[in-house]
Amino acid sequence: MRRASWPSNAFTLLVALAVLVAGCNRAPKALPPSPAELAELDRGVGLMGQFDFAAARDAFAPLAARHPDWFEARFDLAIATLNRQQEGDERAARDALRELLRERPDDPRVLYTLGLITLHGEAPQDAEPLLRRAAASDPRDAYAQYFLAQSRLTQAQAEEALAGYQRAIALDPHLRSAYYGASQALRRLGRNDDAASRLEEFQRQRNNPLASLAEFKYTRMGSKSEVIGAPRPMVTRARPDGPLFAEPREINGSPTPAPASLPVASAVDIDGDGQIDVFIPGGRGATGTVLLARGDHFERVPQHPLANIPGVEFAAWGDVDNDGLTDVVLCRSGASPILMRQSPRGTWKAVDVPALKPLGEARDCVLFDADHDGDLDLLVVTRSGERVLIANNGDGTFRSLADRFPRQARPASAVQVLAADLDDDRDVDVIVLRDRGRHEAFENELMWQWRPARGLDAFVRHSALAAVAADLEGKGELDILTLTPELGVLRWQRGRDGAWKATPLVPASGKPRPGVRTQLAVADLDGEGRPEIVVTSERGVAIWRMTTRGVERQLEIDDEAITAWTLAVLDARGPSLITHRRNGATRLYAPGSGRFAFVRLQLSGRDDRASSLRSNASGIGARVAARVDGGWVVEQGIRQTSGPGQSLAPIAVGLGGEARIDYVRIDWSDGVLQTEIGLDASRLHRIAETQRQLSSCPLVFAWNGERYAFVTDILGVGGLGYLVAPGHYAKPRPWENLLLPNDLLQPRDGRYVVKIAEPMEEAAYVDSVRLVAFDLPPGWDIALDERMQIGPPRVTGRPLFFRREALPDKVINDRNEDVTDRVRTADLRAPDPGPRDRRFIGRLARDHVLTLEFGIDLDTAPGTPVLVADGWIEYPYSQTMFAAWQAHADYRAATLEAKGADGRWRVLLKEFGYPAGMPRRSAVPLPRLPKGTRALRLSTNQEIYWDRLAIAWTEGAEVTTHEIRMVAADARQSGFPRRTTGPQQQPDYDYGHRVPLWDTRIQSGRYTDFGRIDELVMATDDALAIIGAGEELHLEFDAALPRLEPGWSRRFVLETHGWVKDMDLYTRDGDSLEPLPTAGGRRVVRDRLHAQYNKRFGSGH
Repeated sequence: MRRASWPSNAFTLLVALAVLVAGCNRAPKALPPSPAELAELDRGVGLMGQFDFAAARDAFAPLAARHPDWFEARFDLAIATLNRQQEGDERAARDALRELLRERPDDPRVLYTLGLITLHGEAPQDAEPLLRRAAASDPRDAYAQYFLAQSRLTQAQAEEALAGYQRAIALDPHLRSAYYGASQALRRLGRNDDAASRLEEFQRQRNNPLASLAEFKYTRMGSKSEVIGAPRPMVTRARPDGPLFAEPREINGSPTPAPASLPVASAVDIDGDGQIDVFIPGGRGATGTVLLARGDHFERVPQHPLANIPGVEFAAWGDVDNDGLTDVVLCRSGASPILMRQSPRGTWKAVDVPALKPLGEARDCVLFDADHDGDLDLLVVTRSGERVLIANNGDGTFRSLADRFPRQARPASAVQVLAADLDDDRDVDVIVLRDRGRHEAFENELMWQWRPARGLDAFVRHSALAAVAADLEGKGELDILTLTPELGVLRWQRGRDGAWKATPLVPASGKPRPGVRTQLAVADLDGEGRPEIVVTSERGVAIWRMTTRGVERQLEIDDEAITAWTLAVLDARGPSLITHRRNGATRLYAPGSGRFAFVRLQLSGRDDRASSLRSNASGIGARVAARVDGGWVVEQGIRQTSGPGQSLAPIAVGLGGEARIDYVRIDWSDGVLQTEIGLDASRLHRIAETQRQLSSCPLVFAWNGERYAFVTDILGVGGLGYLVAPGHYAKPRPWENLLLPNDLLQPRDGRYVVKIAEPMEEAAYVDSVRLVAFDLPPGWDIALDERMQIGPPRVTGRPLFFRREALPDKVINDRNEDVTDRVRTADLRAPDPGPRDRRFIGRLARDHVLTLEFGIDLDTAPGTPVLVADGWIEYPYSQTMFAAWQAHADYRAATLEAKGADGRWRVLLKEFGYPAGMPRRSAVPLPRLPKGTRALRLSTNQEIYWDRLAIAWTEGAEVTTHEIRMVAADARQSGFPRRTTGPQQQPDYDYGHRVPLWDTRIQSGRYTDFGRIDELVMATDDALAIIGAGEELHLEFDAALPRLEPGWSRRFVLETHGWVKDMDLYTRDGDSLEPLPTAGGRRVVRDRLHAQYNKRFGSGH
């Protein structure tokens, strides 16, 4: 964001005095904006950062009106207007910018933004001269080069366009769109191999948190099309004076005799008071020390239960049972590890984990979510060479997955385990270091499947004493650093061919001293925003700083008595160094004064306000990319030290002299993206994963005479790749009929308008859409034979007409509460289903049972009885289903029972299904009811909200049916409607308040081009309109229907054919649009229409 050009207050005063001295004969000049108005401009800039364009425009408009010479206010007003997306806004913004261009004909921001508007909505040949002048004024602007190339490619100038894309790539290697543009230009030039190479580079960066796309959306058009804030004083960012560390002090009291082993301390909030404590193991034959932080000092607690466990070498900390309390794995000398669970707070008890008992002495262990099911698993490597993954079942039990790794050939003693996403596919991979090489590297295939990692052949043959994975340059890609037997450091980087190659990074310093742990770590120690490399050296511990020229030694802690060390973020000043010495003393090197400020982030997948969680409560495994003053700082949520063991402390982000993080992007271990803005320095920011709905199905909006009203979602029954259990996926039903609410749909300019919008991290494949109207005689109503079918009867989607309906007289739930009023009216106020199972989204802790009592015999009325149910469900994800399968926790759909005159309950429909998504009406025909039936019982352990329940009897009716002609269909880029969620998970979406971007990814593949697409959706023929997150299908139907007869009513049904697929880590083929679904239509028609309409390639975020 650029700052405004108005002068400082002192200069403003001089200007004002000069105006007075000039005399009274001249017309007075306009006064500059006041401090309050400058603050109002900044408020508007902040609103733009929150994508609240309408409010920002309201802030800028009066400023521009009061100060017609204030360029920044007028420019910001044009930008806010452009992004507000209301009818006529783009034209108004263009006119405002043209007026500014007349006044400032060479202003690069005006030229650039006007060029983008012209390119987006008018002829590219008119956009090119504007963009060319803008690019010439700032040759280092990658976005200007990109959009200039776009204008040339659109004019079939492939050579010139390619040159522009290549310049954009050189200027900003993370601008993914430039790679795709270059691929298109190369293909047009007949250079297909080069085109494929550029497309592969585009794809390779799809999960890079730092990669960006150039689009006609705010913040993705480049900085020249962003608003300009008020001026700020210049800030000098000189490095603070002083040392990196303070003078060391001993923290474990009187030194005890040195243990025969090499214990390593760890840091964690042991007592839950918000301060980071220190645990010092005793090592072989000795007990440990618990030091609780008390302000600026530590309190030793000799009687703490963890201090009195002998033989502990190191510890790994994490909330294993996701109860909000930290647990610990203690790895002991000469014995197997033990898991200590904390419950309640302050009470520590050993957990019986049979898989741990046969293990030998551990050399290293790490807690992380290996199967990405929302809890922490444990990977242990032992002195005898074992590497055992112990899976957390989520129910307090564990299982060994040692047999899921490829078989070991000749196991050598293990040295260390490294866990990181090495292939950038959103899951955690594993490296096991062994003595004298012969390491092992495994790619995570999920569902407990591991295979030898590709591209690491050279790595596994190379001798290494320790290893870490880190992003050294804030580029969004991990490197592997290894410590060589000569105490040098090699940097391993993955090449374009997928092979990892090593280059020397830190020069060798000699041989390791006897009786010393050789360790390696990467951390930002001085707060510059760039990591330092910390290594065991021949003389103690060495710290190396990354520079533009390579590395340089920043500090050597010259102490040959050091046997082991660790880094720990104990407070707001960044990492401390804790060392262990031969005499048994433990020294703390606290942060010194020669550091910039840090922001600390404490991450958790547990939000106490939510009823469930998706990521582990400790936040282990989350990736953090922080934007600070135009640069990136990248941190990993799994340890960035070689261990052994694992601390659990906040992530420290160095600010390099800035006052705050502009925004931070978090990639949680479940694959969810989340952005937080404006994080101030020297504070601890506790960030819980937002429990938002990432996937469901596309939404339906309909014009109600005043606005586009949210109706519900659709095509959830057509979910592709939805995991039920390992190897078992739900069969999609590629159609769904939706009854629109009564009196909702109204004509707009002679047309009924319906939108199918996709605001979630998924893709919608729409084959056809039809709108049907049913004219009902007086007194008749309609429901559809629709639901998510689990058990019989088979869903038909046909209309069910009825004129008799019975509401229950009394409804009692499983807690013996009267909830009658909650199920007699469809008002989005359903009976409380009961306590949720916090482990699994959409599952209840116990069955929710509703017993419905009626005042009549339900079996005697004429017609076929039908259960008519209004309601909604909280869907689990594929990942949730895997976690529940692992814990033997089933999901039981609704079962309906009936009680006859004999008092016996009989099952009518066993697990027949549930409402297929967000609030809607569903119905299921019932079999023959027992004689004298006056009571029904619904039971389920799914989080279903029954809003209204009734029994109706279907009959033949004289209904008039109208198949309404579709007159227009468009694919559009619509943005993301604002969502609100009620206390019972009731969703609502405000189409009038949309933002252009959200924390979503999109599957790789070819989407439907924006514009008219009538042919794709008018017939059911397997030719698919494919839209992704932030896009919609805008559908218009002829509203010329005959007038209704008196007393009659008209109901509308939307009939859709299609599918939907989300990007859950466990969804089959969730990262790509392929393979495209089919219902068996004609390939000739499908292929022709896809080639014509589906050419827009998308990928990433």
